[in-house]
Amino acid sequence: MTSSPVSVTRGRLAIAPQGLLQRATAVASGAAQVATITGPALGGFAYAIAPPLAYAMMLLFWMFGMILTGFIQPRPQAVAREGTDEA
Repeated sequence: MTSSPVSVTRGRLAIAPQGLLQRATAVASGAAQVATITGPALGGFAYAIAPPLAYAMMLLFWMFGMILTGFIQPRPQAVAREGTDEA
């Protein structure tokens, strides 16, 4: 099960612009599938070359992911008023 990259609900913050939730979810799902397939293969090759190399690669990718996650800027979404269709 993959999680969506955004949560677009009334009064909440969102990462993807409104109207692009489906596309953002599809891209995130595709990226997760690529990582699921290529990650173990790359780790196996690195382990075959030198076992510590696999752990060093894992550490570098983990740190790279943490740094990139820090750059995510949520965008405030408009709050719909009760009784209207505005969002």
